[in-house]
Amino acid sequence: MRYQIDNAAKRKNKENAREYILYMILSSYFAKTECKNKMLEQKLYLYYQELPASQQMEEEANVIRLLEEHYRGALEDWADLKAAVHILTEEDRHVILCQTGFQDIYASTSHGRYILDIRDHRGENE
Repeated sequence: MRYQIDNAAKRKNKENAREYILYMILSSYFAKTECKNKMLEQKLYLYYQELPASQQMEEEANVIRLLEEHYRGALEDWADLKAAVHILTEEDRHVILCQTGFQDIYASTSHGRYILDIRDHRGENE
């Protein structure tokens, strides 16, 4: 008897791989990061490894293009910062949270799309 994965499971596996790609690329823009959820990071990495190399490169390019087109100023700021990275589980997806001390960067995927939300805390206590 052969083991077959249904289409919903295949889509979920690909979404998990995209979440790892988002984590990997986003983390690379900081001077230094520390992932606070090592086991979940490794789990997502396994989904990433299951993607064919051509799909890995295509998805990586999509994330880089999104970040550089829409968040260039923020990327330049992050280059000198350290960030604590949390991989949070919300409902049926993972959210990547990068915390720098004055910004929280939330990143996730939904149906093949990448979502990024930057919350700046500078000046909140003034």
